[in-house]
Parts: sequence; structure tokens; C-alpha cells
Amino acid sequence: MTIEKKDEKKQYGNIEDYMARRKDVTFADDPFNEVDSLVLCELLYADYRGIIPAEGSRRIDEVRRMFFAVHDREELEAEDIFFAKSPLLLDPLSDGARFGETRVGNYIKVFNDDQDMQISAAVFMLEDGTAYVCYSGTDMTVSGWKEDFNFCYMKETEGQRIAVQYLNQAAALTDRPLRVGGHSKGANFAVYASAFADPEVQDRIQVVYANDGPGVNEDVVRTENYLRIVPKVVSIVPEESIVGQILRHRYQDTVVKSSERGIMQHDGFTWCVEGQRFVRTELSSRSRFFTEAQRVWLSNMDDEAREAFVTILFAPLEATKMSSFEEMYEQRLIAAKRILDSLTGMPREAHRAMRHFLEKLIRSCGIAALENKLSELEEKWNTDRT
Repeated sequence: MTIEKKDEKKQYGNIEDYMARRKDVTFADDPFNEVDSLVLCELLYADYRGIIPAEGSRRIDEVRRMFFAVHDREELEAEDIFFAKSPLLLDPLSDGARFGETRVGNYIKVFNDDQDMQISAAVFMLEDGTAYVCYSGTDMTVSGWKEDFNFCYMKETEGQRIAVQYLNQAAALTDRPLRVGGHSKGANFAVYASAFADPEVQDRIQVVYANDGPGVNEDVVRTENYLRIVPKVVSIVPEESIVGQILRHRYQDTVVKSSERGIMQHDGFTWCVEGQRFVRTELSSRSRFFTEAQRVWLSNMDDEAREAFVTILFAPLEATKMSSFEEMYEQRLIAAKRILDSLTGMPREAHRAMRHFLEKLIRSCGIAALENKLSELEEKWNTDRT
């Protein structure tokens, strides 16, 4: 059964195959689509500081020339990190008619350990006369990952505030119609920025692409600003989505096939493409189980308790005094010692709190499992009756 499923997925391509096949199909022949959006989102995972200008823009082929003047292709291909090969998309983007005339600019990439913030963004000026404001997902900084967890209790993180500011400023530099999008945390930024941008900017937004991104705080979901942008959101998640099911959102998810399993499906390079769209499917039982478990777990904690959980969870990592996971890996012996020292010296109250959080999580998983089983039985009973 498993072998058949894998073989079935081999018939589909991914975003690399899509670009190889359709790089010369112009927007006049086939309009910008969901796959194009993910290509640009994945491209932005690389570090383009000093290459994509903070003010003004450069042609995409010039960005490629400058990037590979300082980065080795073979080293990028050998990397294990899922987004390491993102810059290789510069080749089909630069060489084809579809994106060959694209200009990209207004690049930012900033992180702040004190404010638990990390954000990258750029604007793509496309040949169809639109501007695509794109936010990158989480990088390897500790502050970037902690901000992801802060979404569960903060109405607005520093990254979200900057995302709104960035969209307003980017919109002021052009009179083009706008598309906004991102992958992972970038999807959260795209939706949040679009919801809380200036009204005249929001009116110019044609579509917001949210690619497997976490939701927002419950208070944000209920705001008029958020509800106003929901009809423009195109949310795409893989069949075993985890990240895209975290926290609340009001828009409908489009579920797509992936060639991987579990959390590895978060990698957009694994999403199955047929023609000019992703291959549709349904959420797996594992994804539905995770969604229900984390919903039950979070519903049993107020914002103060959620903040305490995030603080305790990240304390050992912050004790390393290293700003990124890459730095921890390079100095892993030092990092490991500092983490162990932090855990050993953790106050008894913190140990009790962590145990309490984990006990709640285990109970939540049990409740979710029961509800999931009851739902399956009800569905089977209804099917048998018909």
C-alpha cells in the first residue's frame, strides 16, 4: 500500500520541474498562479544582503550573477537544510521569458534577539504589471524560532509590526496592483500585514498567498481588519500539515499532495505539481489529530501560561548565548554544556511548570484521539445508513 502511494506521487513534478517546463510561458499566455507564488517564496529563504538592494531594484539575472559570485553552487546543493537549494531557482527564473524581466528590490533581512524578532522581505516587480510583496519564512536564528512560538500569546510580535510597516512602505513606492505572500512564518506575516495595512493599501491587494503558515492569536482572528482580508487569502497546506494548522485562522485551506511525510512536508519543494497547479487531496488523519490536540492544549492555557511555557522552552537555548542553530552546531560541545548547565540549574518551579505543561499536552492528545475515533465511527455509521 505504501509503495503504491509513493509510486503514484512519482508521476508528479515539483516547483523545480514546473520552472524547467514553464519558464518560457509568459504571463500573457498564462497568468500568475499559486505555483509561481511558492517559487518566489522559496527563493527568498537565501540571504541576499548586499545583493538585492534595500532601495531600488535589480533585474533577476543581475541578482543571480552577484549571488553566485560569492556563493558556491556545489556547496549549496550539498546542504541538508531544506531551503538551502532555494537560490538555485535563480537559474530558471533568470533564463526564462516568464520571470526574465522581473526586477526585485526593497530587501530587508533583520533579526533582534532582545525582541525575539526575525523578518526577511522583498518586492518582485512582475511583467504582468503587478508587484508581489513577499515575506520569507523562519531562518536558523533562535530569535526567529522563538517569535513563531510567541504568536500563541502575543497579539502582535515585533516582526508582525515591521511586516505591516514594510507593506505600507512598499505600496507607497508603486501604483501597481499588489499581491502579497509568504511561506511558513512568512505566510503569517503576509496575512497579518495585509489585514492591518492602511485601508488604501488593502484595497489594492488582489490576493494573499499563505503557504503552510501558522495562524494568529485568538484576539486577532476576531478583529474587523482580519475578517476583511480573509476573502482574499489563498491558503495552501500539505496533506500532513503541522505548521499550517497551528493557532487560529478563518480562511479555507487548499490541501495538496507532498512527496514526503510528516513535518518534512513543510518543505515547499516536496509539493506535487501537475500542469500549473498543485495536486489536490485531503488533510490526513494525523494532521487532523495534531490540529485537535494543540487546540485542546492551548484552550486550557491563558496567555500568561502560554508565555511561561515559551520562556521555559527557550531558556536552555538562550543560555548558550549563541544567536543561531548553525552557530550551536559549529560549537556543539560548548552549546551542549551550556544547555545542560541551564537545565541542571533550572529552578524547581520551572521544572514543575514544564511537567504541568507536558501533562496537559498528553491529556490533550488523549482527548483528541478519542474525538478523532468518535468522528470516524460517526462517519462510518452515516455511510452505512446511506
